[in-house]
Amino acid sequence: MEQPYFTQGLYRSDSNQTWREGCPHDELAAGSFEWLQLLVHPEIWVYPGGTMGETMESMLDAKREEWLEHLRNDRIDLE
Repeated sequence: MEQPYFTQGLYRSDSNQTWREGCPHDELAAGSFEWLQLLVHPEIWVYPGGTMGETMESMLDAKREEWLEHLRNDRIDLE
C-alpha cells in the first residue's frame, strides 16, 4: 500500500460495505481506468445484511451450518 500502487483514484476497496473513493462499477464498464488496484472482500457480497454487523452474522450462521454438515457427513454424533 505505497506509491505508485496506492494512488488516490486508482485504488478502490469495499471495506465495511463502503467503497473507498466510490463504487468502480460504472468506470470499469466504461474502461475508464488505465489500471486499478481493487481490494474486494467476497463475504460482503455473498451474505445478506444491511450493515456490516448483519452481514457478518449471516456469514457466521451459514458457516456454522456448513461445518455442521461436514460433521454429519463424517458421521459425528451431534446429539
